Amino acid sequence: MRKIYLFLFALLFSSSIFAQWTMQNSNFATSSRGIKYLHPVDTNIVWATGYDGLAPTSYICEYARTSDGGNTWNTGVMTGYSTGYGNSMIYAYDALTAWVPVWNYSSGGGAIIKTTDGGTTWTAQTTATFTAPDGFPNVVHFWNADTGFCMGDPNGGYFEIYTTTDGGTNWIRVNSTDIPANVSGEYGVTGYYSVVGSTVWFSTNKSNIFKSSDYGQTWSLITTPIVSGKQFAVEFRSLNDGIIKMNESPYSTYETHDGGTTWTMLGYNGNFYNNDFCYVPGTTDTWVSVGADATTPFMGISYSTDGGHNWTDFANMDTTQHLTVAFANNERGWAGSFHNYGNDGMFRYDGTMFVIDTCASYSASFSQSADTVDLAYSGQVDFTDLSGPSPYSWAWLFGDGGNSTLQNPSNTYTSVGSYQVILLSSHGACSDTAYSDVTVINTSSIEESQYAISIYPNPANNEINIEGLNGALSIVELYSMDGKLMLQNEMQDGKLDIEILPSGSYILVIRNDEIFIRERLVIGLK
Repeated sequence: MRKIYLFLFALLFSSSIFAQWTMQNSNFATSSRGIKYLHPVDTNIVWATGYDGLAPTSYICEYARTSDGGNTWNTGVMTGYSTGYGNSMIYAYDALTAWVPVWNYSSGGGAIIKTTDGGTTWTAQTTATFTAPDGFPNVVHFWNADTGFCMGDPNGGYFEIYTTTDGGTNWIRVNSTDIPANVSGEYGVTGYYSVVGSTVWFSTNKSNIFKSSDYGQTWSLITTPIVSGKQFAVEFRSLNDGIIKMNESPYSTYETHDGGTTWTMLGYNGNFYNNDFCYVPGTTDTWVSVGADATTPFMGISYSTDGGHNWTDFANMDTTQHLTVAFANNERGWAGSFHNYGNDGMFRYDGTMFVIDTCASYSASFSQSADTVDLAYSGQVDFTDLSGPSPYSWAWLFGDGGNSTLQNPSNTYTSVGSYQVILLSSHGACSDTAYSDVTVINTSSIEESQYAISIYPNPANNEINIEGLNGALSIVELYSMDGKLMLQNEMQDGKLDIEILPSGSYILVIRNDEIFIRERLVIGLK
């Protein structure tokens, strides 16, 4: 879903060199082209996308690119998408290679397009289909030249997410069973995502963040305090530490230091601008924000070195609308503006005021074999360390009194309850903590009802029939054999759709205030 733009026009201001920021010519052929999205590959190579600052709903597919630190910018139109399409963002691998999600603003649908010649030609990668009318690609990201993921709004009943291991020649859609179900009316937002190592997050308009720790292969859900129905940016500087900010009034802002398990209102002093913000790579906790509200006015560039709590403005940068910001490292970054004159549209930061922190990139993280286990079958949970770079000590607390110093331990739970798992991992002087939860149930301890409930067929393929509930609204759950909840639904007598579940053995649980049924269900080959 396209991002809401609140600043619909470009005001004409002139400027030159201000402190650490140098004005550059973005070199768009048309006046009032604003910078929609920035991606620095390194301190010299930067790609950007543009939008029409005078008529933001006149969607365009134009890009700007530099390979000399912005001293010269080359611009162009994405071939084949000059009319009828808008762009969501851009991700680049080098000076020649970049990917852009584009969407058709009249009929719906879209594509991931790629260039390998510096933007001269663009080719659609057709295996990421994003079919009309619901297809709408929001985000694309690559960890290297081959491994990447892309995300679009729900299409066919669940979020349209793809992964690739060959640069996008072949995109494989993530199965719905590996993505939490979206709620009614939920969608993603163009360019709103964050990546740390193999972990990626994207935000939605329904207070949710979707998270994957394995390059987009499987996903979990984080609920935030942002008001449902509002779009919000998400930025993590480590696996545990992040900031979210609503992109319209009242611009509610929250921080987390446990990977999103808990969020607290971020109270701050100074100007935390509303258009965009980013973490400065390699620093302890430095952030930069930009603003473009020329009406109030509330525009400029500011920085915080304490996680967003205290902000300082860069002098003389409040006379220009700044739309987006991104840093390549602690000494160089860019802020996109409007191209109004022959030598403006972009600003480059050069300086040494943001101190490098050798531990800033170290993060603790882990995955686990199940979030819910059933003592009727097994209470064992296997934990896999994902900390990095190069951890060499681990201290695990499993929440039930158990502990371990192994890198990849297992723990067997014996009592029903909810347990917080804590990992403290370290590499030399660098250490970090990660958290998760395990829920332990025991269905064997509940007496089963003798009601005449019929469940058929078994084995089943795409659906099962449940009869005998006599109109009583019941919770129906399917667990994998290791106790992981795979499907949950409320229903009365009728058919349960199990088409999304892969073949295998499951435990079917049906419960309400009066009955509890537990039965083994086999889903056959499809």
